[in-house]
Amino acid sequence: MKRTSLQDIANEVGLSKTTVSWILNNKGKENNINPKTIEKVQEVAKEMNYFPNYLAKSLSLGKSNTIGLIVPRITDSHFAQIAETLEKEAYSQNYTVIYGSAEEQKHKEHNLIHTFLGKQVDGLIIASSLYNAEDIELLKYKNFPFVLIDRYYPEIETNFVVVEDEGGAYSIVSELTRKSKKRIGFVTVNSHLLPLKFREEGYKRALTDATINIDRSLMKEVDFNNVRASTYNNVKELVCNHKVDAIFFTTHYLAANGFKCLKELDLSIPDDITICCFGDSHYLGLLDSPITVIPMPAEQIGQEALRILLNNMKYKNQPVEKIVLPVKTKIRKAL
Repeated sequence: MKRTSLQDIANEVGLSKTTVSWILNNKGKENNINPKTIEKVQEVAKEMNYFPNYLAKSLSLGKSNTIGLIVPRITDSHFAQIAETLEKEAYSQNYTVIYGSAEEQKHKEHNLIHTFLGKQVDGLIIASSLYNAEDIELLKYKNFPFVLIDRYYPEIETNFVVVEDEGGAYSIVSELTRKSKKRIGFVTVNSHLLPLKFREEGYKRALTDATINIDRSLMKEVDFNNVRASTYNNVKELVCNHKVDAIFFTTHYLAANGFKCLKELDLSIPDDITICCFGDSHYLGLLDSPITVIPMPAEQIGQEALRILLNNMKYKNQPVEKIVLPVKTKIRKAL
């Protein structure tokens, strides 16, 4: 079906294309066009199923009023909260957010970046896989406005908004040691992601400061491609073979899988074993033994990232901003 154009509407109402364009872009009054004419054009446009060509409009204006958001998984509650915040805050600034999930894969992240650039987005907010330095370098070289969230490339000078991963992990594991926990398991994902590496450092530093030897056999890596079964096997080994009295999970989804495993092993939380994690989701607070967590400040991450992005979209050659947000342990009864 042929797309209705401005010229089609102009032919139908007997006006110039320019006049029709003014009316449909809400500039009729400022150009002294009769209100009845404005109403007539709007009615005809609706009858003819006219939709603006936003790509052509953005090309002519050099601005699309859209922002691209790239995250690993939009189904992850943390990134969903960031997206929700961005949509709300961006809308108040007359911007629309479009987003896609890269699933921690370099080629998907690459494709999304170039797809969004092709759609003429005005800026990008990216939770990168950290496998994609080439595209990040390209964006920087082109001076294209973008902000990294949750992760960053230490070797590339970029805007980013992250949280205090090492400090947060240190504080929650220190809570465990103050509760006289001595054999504290550590469960993470076999990933190169910096936040998880920093959380590991926080875990080890908390043990060292509590004069507890670091036992590598208590530190487990879950297979990223088989999270459920791998978490179960690692948690079972920690509990049955190593007799841990607590487990620190580096993400909320690992904690959820670990909780399920412990229940299947008929262990009571926190009576038989204490667990806690970095990150949070609503269901962790609804469990019969709510898990102590370090909530991620998703709303603040979204707000700060958008503030930096809008500033870079408006003004060129802005100084790089590196924001590290503090986190705080949320103690529930299962600690």
